[in-house]
Amino acid sequence: MLGKRNGAVALLKETLKNGGVAAEGIFSYHCIVHQQALFAKFKCLNEVMANVIEVVNYIRARARNHLNFKLLCEEFDTHYGDLVLHTEIRWLSKGRMLAHFMDLLEPLKSFIVGKGETSRFSFLDDKEWVLSVAFLCDIAQHLNELNLKMQGRNKTVYELYTAVRLFSDKLDVLSCPVNHNSVTC
Repeated sequence: MLGKRNGAVALLKETLKNGGVAAEGIFSYHCIVHQQALFAKFKCLNEVMANVIEVVNYIRARARNHLNFKLLCEEFDTHYGDLVLHTEIRWLSKGRMLAHFMDLLEPLKSFIVGKGETSRFSFLDDKEWVLSVAFLCDIAQHLNELNLKMQGRNKTVYELYTAVRLFSDKLDVLSCPVNHNSVTC
């Protein structure tokens, strides 16, 4: 696929160049389907994700904690009744885990206070940290939508490229207010 002279990408570039069609941008995505995995590599968001995973594992890894937390969620009448574990290889599961985490934030805080673990999980009361989790949750939702658009049979490279390009444009629009320190949207 990626050979310098005989790979599919090299041959397509050569064909497009000889045909007079501009090839810029078409091959700027090394692997179209796995672009969203790069997002998970941001260092600042990795720390936030690690904290979320730590809280989820604290509750889900102990059967008594898990049962008590589920009962607490019933009392709070939340949309989701439980936290979701994630798998390291699937971005979609991280997005679901973050959505559940954000919905269950108040029961989580209450549960942690009840267990006397407030010093261990002090970041749950940090407003900046919660905003980072909300941002990560929103971006994960957009990435999940992109991922679902790109799945299925008989997808052409043009359709995949268009989906990624539209997503890139959407990120530009979403990042504009953030660059100007406005998070009103």
